[in-house]
Amino acid sequence: MTSLSLGSYHEVRERRHGHLFSVSLYRSFNLHIRSPWLFDVDRWFHFALPASTAREAHDDIVQGMEEARAAWLQHSPSVLLSHQSYELRDMLGRSDNRFHMYRMKDDEVAKALYNEVKDGRLIFVPERDEMRKCVQAIREQREKASRTAPARAQQPADADMPRSLYGNSPRAP
Repeated sequence: MTSLSLGSYHEVRERRHGHLFSVSLYRSFNLHIRSPWLFDVDRWFHFALPASTAREAHDDIVQGMEEARAAWLQHSPSVLLSHQSYELRDMLGRSDNRFHMYRMKDDEVAKALYNEVKDGRLIFVPERDEMRKCVQAIREQREKASRTAPARAQQPADADMPRSLYGNSPRAP
């Protein structure tokens, strides 16, 4: 089973592909919250990729999961309290942490659930089609960046620009 190491909460604002998870974000979270110990990311998001790109493909999937988590963290505060009490408690019960849920109010359960996903003790698992689109967008973004990187490397640096234009000749006073 492959584990996920998700990025920090502070990276949420830097994400670019959260809009791709709109279907999963508007369905019941009960369908999409899982324990990271019982979830095999490689088996769930099987893309039938060539063997030569296995590590790169896994990295793209992990980045896609980070994008999905960031989208969930941005979207969930307004939606969690609309879930039924038993749904919130069921989702929180999937965590390895033990809570005294019988003593907790619904808003406390919702906050604990949010914190469990934020801290990586529970994961948000989007629909496969949405994940496939996100991974494709990540690959296209990386390919675009790799095409523009050689063009930037060929341009002289800002400090070398005057030297390349004017040479090393002394200036007249």
